[in-house]
Amino acid sequence: MAEAPPNGLFWSVIDRAADRAEIDGDRLVVDLDPCGPAGASSVELPGGDVIQVDHLDPARLVGAEVDGEDAGGSPLLVALFGGDGAMLVAERARSGRSSRRPRTSSRRGENGPSISRRRALPLDLAAQRAGRLVVLTDLMTDPAVDPLARVAAAAEFVESLDTTPGGDLFAPIVPRLIDGAVDAASEVDDDTVASLDPVLAGRLSAELGALLAAGFSVTGSAPAAMTPVVRLVEMLETHRRHGDAQILSAMSPAEQPLDGLADAFADEWAMDDLQLADGPVRGSTPPMSFVRRSPSVLEVTAPRVHESQWVRVLRTDGLVALATAPLRLDGLMLHAELVVPPDTHSRDLGLQLVGPDELDAMSGAPADLVRRAVRAGRAATSAERSGDRSAAFERWRRCAAWWGRVGDDRRARQAMERGTSRGGRVMVDPVLADELDPFGTDVLIESGDG
Repeated sequence: MAEAPPNGLFWSVIDRAADRAEIDGDRLVVDLDPCGPAGASSVELPGGDVIQVDHLDPARLVGAEVDGEDAGGSPLLVALFGGDGAMLVAERARSGRSSRRPRTSSRRGENGPSISRRRALPLDLAAQRAGRLVVLTDLMTDPAVDPLARVAAAAEFVESLDTTPGGDLFAPIVPRLIDGAVDAASEVDDDTVASLDPVLAGRLSAELGALLAAGFSVTGSAPAAMTPVVRLVEMLETHRRHGDAQILSAMSPAEQPLDGLADAFADEWAMDDLQLADGPVRGSTPPMSFVRRSPSVLEVTAPRVHESQWVRVLRTDGLVALATAPLRLDGLMLHAELVVPPDTHSRDLGLQLVGPDELDAMSGAPADLVRRAVRAGRAATSAERSGDRSAAFERWRRCAAWWGRVGDDRRARQAMERGTSRGGRVMVDPVLADELDPFGTDVLIESGDG
């Protein structure tokens, strides 16, 4: 099974990880940049270690958490940052020199040794492939995802494990994924299989072979535990053969292949680039700014046009509301002072305008709105990976609308840009589950307009 490269899967962010690492109780936490509009995908490994990557761009590490007692030797940190990098991250966290402070210099020696420029693999290649395993695990364990898509994600995970850098790190969760795949397979009915394109059914059947092999290995003397998966493979194969027979019977004798049908057919199609007119993102907040008068006090300034409104301070990584206060007129501008936790960094804080009539209604709303925004982002990501531009365009617009209602302009802009040909493209290969539109029936991605 492939190991992580010596420099680590995410060698390019070692210095930033060291700067952002901190000890929280008995855990060492690395909290990097906030995730994008599709949220973060995460995996909890045996022992409680956690790795988080950006769902839209799995080559981007969002965070990690390990046991703080011997963090320098943590298998997860070593896999992420290499042996030297893991020790650097642990040393900075223990010494308190990170404290999530912004770096003022990158010159060697002022913040400890800089080792992130060592290179062993092309940029992001190993990280992309390992991050893909995290995304597949997230799809497999998400109860809102279609059961057949969950089985497909588990099968692709198992099939990819041996050839993925750092795959040995994820090997201990295989039994858990197989158990989940068996449960999901038992939920797939005949109608679901009958609705599939026969070619896709054949691809799924072939992919499930790796899952069956791994399942029989894990269950040992109890292969009956894999019965739901075996049944699903039989259903898929029956549907594929029936589809092949229908295609063959529709052909004229001259068109029929001498050696039988090919194993795969591909639909080729193209769409013109979809354009979106320039303009403000729906729900975006007006220009506001803040200064930190002390570690605990923020002073917010806003244009006078927003008189009689309140301002809310949120953590941008998890959009947790930290404080709310009314905006009051002071000269030509509106001002508010809010008390926030002193250990928060200014770059982790965001502002949101709230009308007085929304204070009670929004007391429990942000978390639900964030969930809807993330689900829409994941649905858009899946459509984009599979090449369905029309669906991706519409879902990114919904995602932008939901993030606008949350008050997160940054993610709203990112989502809107993804729906245009101007958007910065993070090209990620599709996963098989994408062809099943795993989020297409999710009620949480309904329009965020209004």
